[in-house]
Amino acid sequence: MRYLNGESEIRMARRHFRHGEACIRRQLALITNLRERGLPTDNAEAVLFWMDEVQRQFETDYEHIKRKILADLEGTTDAHSLDHVDAQGPERRAPSC
Repeated sequence: MRYLNGESEIRMARRHFRHGEACIRRQLALITNLRERGLPTDNAEAVLFWMDEVQRQFETDYEHIKRKILADLEGTTDAHSLDHVDAQGPERRAPSC
């Protein structure tokens, strides 16, 4: 499937995942800055929690698309049988906060 700019579904999913990682890094830096200045972090931490939730969905979507593509390439209908395949994709980051 191609999207408006000709980007494939897997590339779009990978781009979303990487962009989400960058947003989370910026949010973590903001929280650190607020703490260093003795300012409240509750709202920033709530936003980070939401970002983490969205990021997990991005990763789930990417992995689903990857398994589907790999299953199609292997000619199998059981995408879960290819869970061991380590195709290039997003790396799991350490849990935050």
